[in-house]
Amino acid sequence: PGIATSTACDANGLSEVLFVEVSNVMTIKIYTNHTIVDEPKVMSRMTMEDVSGNFTYDGNAGIEIRGALSQRFQKKGYGIETWDVNGEDINLKIPGFANDEDFVLYGPFIDHTLMRNALAYNLSNSIGTYAARWRYAELFINCKYNGVYLLTEKLKRGSQKINIAASGFILQLNNIKDRKSTRLNSS
Repeated sequence: PGIATSTACDANGLSEVLFVEVSNVMTIKIYTNHTIVDEPKVMSRMTMEDVSGNFTYDGNAGIEIRGALSQRFQKKGYGIETWDVNGEDINLKIPGFANDEDFVLYGPFIDHTLMRNALAYNLSNSIGTYAARWRYAELFINCKYNGVYLLTEKLKRGSQKINIAASGFILQLNNIKDRKSTRLNSS
């Protein structure tokens, strides 16, 4: 386990240490003056810190609520992109992940064990089939503790991700919010 600090925020998003606690997962803190919505991503400041101290990120990020039906859950899922000061994508190398700018903060609201997706990803990767790489992370948004999430790679075509031939495709079947129809996307 590593050592993490618990903080309180003032009106400017500045924080002070309240107490020290032991944690063994990454900590992600996001600060924004905008309401986080489902598209477009809004500008925020994000810090990520691995408990080992070997990886840290402190920079800009875009954040949006993601999912369809899951947007109704108390624990929201988020899409994040690492950005420069102009809101342009910049790649981030998280240890064990592909070099990329798109990530998912999956909030397993229904899965109280926090293990279902993690177990499926590990099983898939152990038999040589690609699945998103992931890590557990504690998420704070504007100094409010949101819980433990799975930080995962965003699924997309690429040599270090879903490596399919030029004639191949990825299908994504989404449940539309009104639940009366479905939407099919391919890339």
